[in-house]
Amino acid sequence: MAHRSPDDQVLDASPQGLANLGALFDGQGDDVAGAVGEAMKRLASIGDFWGDDGAGHAFYHGSGGKVGYAGRAADLEAELRALATAYGRIGDNLVVMGRNIQAADWASIARWLEHGR
Repeated sequence: MAHRSPDDQVLDASPQGLANLGALFDGQGDDVAGAVGEAMKRLASIGDFWGDDGAGHAFYHGSGGKVGYAGRAADLEAELRALATAYGRIGDNLVVMGRNIQAADWASIARWLEHGR
């Protein structure tokens, strides 16, 4: 049950092949989550580099209706964590797809056996 993609790579669409692909997505999600955590630690270790004067306050909090560093950093962290979660969900869904294929295969076999009697 393999499918050739345009670049001539084979996708194993068997239940086990989808489970293996799902595990790869889970691993990539873990990698993204780990990288986000490490990046946030490194940024925090810099400290309050923007200072406490007016320019520093505008940089960190924003001014003139524009979002500052704090808001952008929070948005970026949230979006990267959502990306890591999405990778995990894609992996989970690939596993479920494989199980559904397996269940459909068994249902087909059962129907074939019933009609063969």
